[in-house]
Amino acid sequence: MQRRELLKFLALSGVLSTLPQPLAAAARRRTFIEARPGQLGFTPVPVPVPVPPQMRELSRFELPDALTLPPEYTYDVVCSWGERVFIDPSERFGYNNDFTAFIPLKADDSEGLLWVNHEYISAKPWLDTYSAVIGQSLPGVSALQQGNPLAETDKLRLAREVLVDQGGSILHLRRDSGGRYRVVPRSKYNRRISGISGLEVPGQRLVADGPAVEIFERGGDGLGRQIVGTFANCSGGVTPWGTILSCEENYQNQVGEKVGADGVPVGTSSAFASDNFPDNAAAHLGLQANKYGWVVEIDPSDPDAPALKHTALGRFRHENVAIRAQEGKSLVCYMGDDRTGGHTYKYVSRKPYRARARTNRELLADGTLYVARYNPDGTGQWLALIPETPVNPPNPEQLAGGILRLPQRGDTGSATGGVDTPEQVARFKQRFRTLGDLYTSQGAILIDAFLAANAVGGTPTARPEDLEVHPGDGSVFIAFTSGAKSPEGGPDTRIFTTASRTDNKIDSPPHGAIYRLAEVGDADARDFTWSAFATSGELASGGKGFANPDNLCFDGQYNLWICSDIGNQNQPVPERANASDTATSGLFGSNTLWFLPTEGALAGVAYPFATAPSESELTGPCFTADGRTLFLAVQHPGEQGGWRQGSALKPETRYQLLSADGKRTFVQTRQVPVGSNFPDPDGKGPPRPSVIAIRSRP
Repeated sequence: MQRRELLKFLALSGVLSTLPQPLAAAARRRTFIEARPGQLGFTPVPVPVPVPPQMRELSRFELPDALTLPPEYTYDVVCSWGERVFIDPSERFGYNNDFTAFIPLKADDSEGLLWVNHEYISAKPWLDTYSAVIGQSLPGVSALQQGNPLAETDKLRLAREVLVDQGGSILHLRRDSGGRYRVVPRSKYNRRISGISGLEVPGQRLVADGPAVEIFERGGDGLGRQIVGTFANCSGGVTPWGTILSCEENYQNQVGEKVGADGVPVGTSSAFASDNFPDNAAAHLGLQANKYGWVVEIDPSDPDAPALKHTALGRFRHENVAIRAQEGKSLVCYMGDDRTGGHTYKYVSRKPYRARARTNRELLADGTLYVARYNPDGTGQWLALIPETPVNPPNPEQLAGGILRLPQRGDTGSATGGVDTPEQVARFKQRFRTLGDLYTSQGAILIDAFLAANAVGGTPTARPEDLEVHPGDGSVFIAFTSGAKSPEGGPDTRIFTTASRTDNKIDSPPHGAIYRLAEVGDADARDFTWSAFATSGELASGGKGFANPDNLCFDGQYNLWICSDIGNQNQPVPERANASDTATSGLFGSNTLWFLPTEGALAGVAYPFATAPSESELTGPCFTADGRTLFLAVQHPGEQGGWRQGSALKPETRYQLLSADGKRTFVQTRQVPVGSNFPDPDGKGPPRPSVIAIRSRP
């Protein structure tokens, strides 16, 4: 492996422990934050709740429609939705950018390829701004905005446009003398892989490998292992050989999720209508449902290489992939299923990783997928999702919401059923002894990984989103975003103490936590230990000051960076005692990027580094290897209010917050924008999801 590839591996896949020590030590000195011992290195940005170092109790707070950074830093907009930077002038940069990854083309990081995921479209701002941004009219806008039925002639183009703006983009970047990255227009590297790639041009289709291919080849679309497009692309990862792993998350919004014992879709809906727009666009176009929900590998440096869906890694609502690669040992991938009651998984390749092997890509096609079972005593086991594994579902009475979804076999075909008593679980175990009694093949098990994991006793968790491997010790940090329950299930309340047991559990709201998992032995071990590393919530109640941790990343000094995902943003909480547990997320204000040292005198304290524009989320943090730049995606600005008009504000709202010492409460009033104009510096333009590059001020 060349030195440039080693640096790329270090910066993007976070496996520092596998590198030669001199290079590892040199890389560790690179840091985005220049701090002296005991000093933070930047001025924290204002947030509404009391947090270190000042712990201010603010009676009034104004939420700006802007990206707020410490005064020591500035940012540049790299690319925004709708920009035409590709060779084909009809292609545009997609919507709701999420995961970013920088692949350097030069050793000094002055030039490189930036991969960007495009997860979904936000209906209101997308419809409000499409014409102004794209420069074309969109059929059916009036019907959608008024909730009227869509004309059949409009549905086809609407469905295509919804999927065009999903998938991913590759951008060729160069850094100028001032330190600013700019897109190289119409570079041979610039390209889109969208939700409809290959729909009309067969050469643009994706392909699949692994155990599910034999099921695809019997599918109804006639394409075999070939696949049209990728969508719902949330987070991802980078392989040691320099390719991108893009993860399909909420695919169930576009195609059906349910499959039968043979892995073939059942009960797929194709309703594409005003009342659920933009859902079911892919189903409306006839895309085969079981071909979505996978990890997709893309080679950004080879425009001719087809994107590859690795079915050995399982089909579920993938957030990201965190890789551990040790010379001569199995390649290991850690993943999370982002749903209430979702699982954490580990994939272990059958063959060992070799740094110079040309066949490493094949490691992701041949291996075993495991699900984590967490024990209340801080231990755990990895359970193989293979036909021989015994059926042993958890007790639903230990789960928030009290229900467990299981594969249901019977006269109805293969619908998803739920159990809510130990007696029902016992009957299920008597009828089905192993996964082989529930599924006809290994491929079918992997296609239905969530229900298969429930069946063997994987622990339902608190919405696992990002997982990252610690660069020094190889432990795995997991962002469990929310302990709330849903009809799909809920987390084990013995393991996830912030799980919501009732609708009004104010003393322990489900704002999530970051856990740390350590293998007992090598990364391919079957046993692990776990512990809570950082809990969400106000400091006075035992939290770290943030809520709903989502994306994570480490910098060169092992500092942890945390993006929050407060879905119910800035809803008033005038009286805590009468507020529902999900509404209390409004206490924390705008989504925020947090800086949390893991070593030194400041270890364990979270500091706010950046706050997001109105109604947006900060996602996909990614550092260049030289530590000079932090790429960040600003997703769905104006998601609720759309295009902000005339600096519009909501009526002043009230929030009851805990005091800094936790002995009382105080009331804060806030000014909250309606909609957004980000990234327009004049505060008038349409809201556009954008990728930015943060750097130190000169």
